[in-house]
Amino acid sequence: MQGVESVSLTFGNDTVLDSAVMDAIRVHEAWHLYCQSIWAGGDLSVFKPVADIVKKISLPAEKATKIVGLNCFANLETMSVSGDLAEVDFTRLTKLKSLSINENSKGGNWHLCEWLNHLMISVNMPNLKKLKALKYLRSLSSTRALKSFEGIADLPALRELRVGGCHLPTVEGLGRLPNLRLLLLNLMPKLESLKGIEGLPILEELDVTQCGGLREVSAISTLKKLKKLELAFCPHIKSLEGIKLPPDCKVDFVPKGKVGDAF
Repeated sequence: MQGVESVSLTFGNDTVLDSAVMDAIRVHEAWHLYCQSIWAGGDLSVFKPVADIVKKISLPAEKATKIVGLNCFANLETMSVSGDLAEVDFTRLTKLKSLSINENSKGGNWHLCEWLNHLMISVNMPNLKKLKALKYLRSLSSTRALKSFEGIADLPALRELRVGGCHLPTVEGLGRLPNLRLLLLNLMPKLESLKGIEGLPILEELDVTQCGGLREVSAISTLKKLKKLELAFCPHIKSLEGIKLPPDCKVDFVPKGKVGDAF
């Protein structure tokens, strides 16, 4: 137990999860369970006596490791998980608001959590059609293997979109997202143009970094509500000359440099 202030329990495969640990969790109201090692696949229902207290779980695992017992945590609000999720029924976790599906994950019906507000996906997913049930999703972060924005129109509540580490050549598939306020595009080497952001009428923050193939950014001028623009390490963009920005828009422009120069 890390103490009352942290209200978390750090455990691992060698932790003896006996009645004394359960009593400590209840006494300190430890609402965050954090696995400090790669989980070997023990049955998490051992936490059932205190499952009503737990609101957050961080559980790294190998892709082949079956995750068993998560269904007992009915009050979970935040989860970061990897492993074989086939035995996790996410539709039973009706209080879950924030979910991170990490790289070493497979299976599971996490895409049916229609009450989710925040989702970070690090698994291969070529488009967004799988997420059509997430009508209340406000924030989406997607990395790796995204090949199109197909399905994004089914996410009407989306306010924040972060895309990175993929090879999308264009953002024209964004379409019209009337509620989007933040768009982050990072490490997209094949992205050549920002044409497509015209359908974001109330976008307030645009962050485009380390997109080595980017050559055309005139569409930024259509963003009448923009409050913050960051354009960095896109070597073909030499200046913002000709770009019309709202007078109160804060600009952070780094035309070129090596990755890591800003850190």
